[in-house]
Amino acid sequence: MYEGTSDPDNHVAQYKQRMLAVAIPREARQATMFKKFGSTLNGRALQWYINLPTKSIRSFAAFSDKFVEQIASSRNLERNSDDLYEILQHRTELFRSGSKASHDLCSSQQSEIRVCWDSRRAAPYDVHDQSDPDVPVGTRGDRYDRYCIRIEEIRQCLRIIVQYLNQMPSGMIKADDRKLCPPSRCRMKLSMESCIHHFELYTEGFSAPASSTYTAVEAPKGEFGVFLVSNGSNRPYHRKIREPGSAHSQGHDSMSKHHMPADVVTIIGTQDIVFGEVDR
Repeated sequence: MYEGTSDPDNHVAQYKQRMLAVAIPREARQATMFKKFGSTLNGRALQWYINLPTKSIRSFAAFSDKFVEQIASSRNLERNSDDLYEILQHRTELFRSGSKASHDLCSSQQSEIRVCWDSRRAAPYDVHDQSDPDVPVGTRGDRYDRYCIRIEEIRQCLRIIVQYLNQMPSGMIKADDRKLCPPSRCRMKLSMESCIHHFELYTEGFSAPASSTYTAVEAPKGEFGVFLVSNGSNRPYHRKIREPGSAHSQGHDSMSKHHMPADVVTIIGTQDIVFGEVDR
């Protein structure tokens, strides 16, 4: 029985797996799964199921999405690490926004130190100005805060995907200029011109105007930026990649002070540092 205290995604996934193993006619599967789902609930989750308006949901897929959204949003994600572990107050690696090193952190780490920053909201690119995600912000800035932020970011990413799928227009998905975009594989097999365009594009590329640009996107680990300088040729004159791991590693000294060596492992893990990208 599910009472609404654990992860609702796991409960829905396990319920689907059990129901798919039952021989149910295809045309009655959605209705049957919706009706029998109530028998797996208890407590406040069952009360939410009972209070659903009649005929408000047309399919089990829509119902499961609404169930996960409602249950997850009602859970308290602001528990501090003292609720889970017996850790003294001075042992948590608090990292407040007032420190100088915090200004070098990427958006995902800034959210954990009470800084509401997301590149998709602060400096929208592509079609992110048409989405409406929430920016999760931590309350303590410790390791458990970073874990809660990651879980909430997954939910917000799913929310963004659903919004874009509902708003996606029909039509072409890339430019029709074969000097910039490669032709499809089927066109290459039918047209010699398309084959030539493909060969030239992947061997020579295209020439960019002599200028410089910096573009940043909201990557899973934080803000990922690329600075390029062009001299008018098909090769970049200068290139600098600003990866999130390099910025996060700068705050490791402040986070790990007065800690035990064993604590450093979890600090690095929740910072999500990949030392291979730091070398760049």
